[in-house]
Amino acid sequence: MLAAWSGIRPLVRDPHAKSTESLVRSHLTQITPSGLVTIAGGKWTTYRQMAEDTIDATVKHFNLKAGPCRTKELKLIGAEGWRPTLHLPLIQMYGVETDVAKHLVESYGNRAWTVASLSELTGERWPVRGIRLSKMYRYIEGEIRYAVRYEYAETAIDVLARRTRYPSLRLD
Repeated sequence: MLAAWSGIRPLVRDPHAKSTESLVRSHLTQITPSGLVTIAGGKWTTYRQMAEDTIDATVKHFNLKAGPCRTKELKLIGAEGWRPTLHLPLIQMYGVETDVAKHLVESYGNRAWTVASLSELTGERWPVRGIRLSKMYRYIEGEIRYAVRYEYAETAIDVLARRTRYPSLRLD
């Protein structure tokens, strides 16, 4: 699979700084006198730290009766029991291709079994299940059923743009 992401990374300037030397590539949490809480900057890979900093600043600023943010202990849906070799029993149980099995456990975690069970038989000796949406990508038709039944996807664009992330899909 070949994919690329690009974009403009925001540089945030601390409003209390005296010069632009304080431009940062990380994130900045600010609370205005009127109580507006703003988080700016950051990146996808630091979203948990951003959430923690924002919650902790809010709790402190408003003197709320709450402990520190617990996002470090919070497991995302599908994370329970995840391990790097989780794809192997998926291959054995459902007969999906290795790269598809790896994709499923990386994307769905322990819910990969549900996705695989929703996948149709291929009619081939190998792979047994998991008809690819395109030979170029690891996405299989079972993911569409999963998105509709469990993630409330309603349109083809909803599935393709928000679930599979086809790199060449244009929405304009």
